Amino acid sequence: MKVKSTVADIKLGVNLIAQNLKDELRIRAEEKLGSKQIDWSTIYITGKEGFKEEVAKRLYHSHIAYMPGYIGNSLGATDHDMYWIDKDLDDRSFKLAIGAKAIWKYRIRVYKSLEEFVSAQNKETSSFTPHDMKLIEEMRKGHTPKIQPLHSN
Repeated sequence: MKVKSTVADIKLGVNLIAQNLKDELRIRAEEKLGSKQIDWSTIYITGKEGFKEEVAKRLYHSHIAYMPGYIGNSLGATDHDMYWIDKDLDDRSFKLAIGAKAIWKYRIRVYKSLEEFVSAQNKETSSFTPHDMKLIEEMRKGHTPKIQPLHSN
């Protein structure tokens, strides 16, 4: 027995398979999240090279609901990443999911708003304290700086 299929029949079959797959994925997501509607909050993360893979691995194995995001790398910088997390999740829980060891190792910083993230990216990073910068400025002017103790007892 030969079955003759038309292009329309094949398209219909593919569409039915796609719809079934979508339904199955939606049901699995609802089971995982407990049929909860989630309001998403955007989190921006910066860190040293290699932090992205570590954060992704730790979040994957955590209990929190998240979705990875994408920040275009216009200057080739790869020291930042973005995630959407449940709006009800607090900072502490998110950081616990990443782990203190990874946060310390990669010097990870978490920003809850785009303004904070952009502001931190635009600031000149310096290991000098304001007191150190004042001393350097006085030395440039040629004055002998008066060194004052940082902490007085």
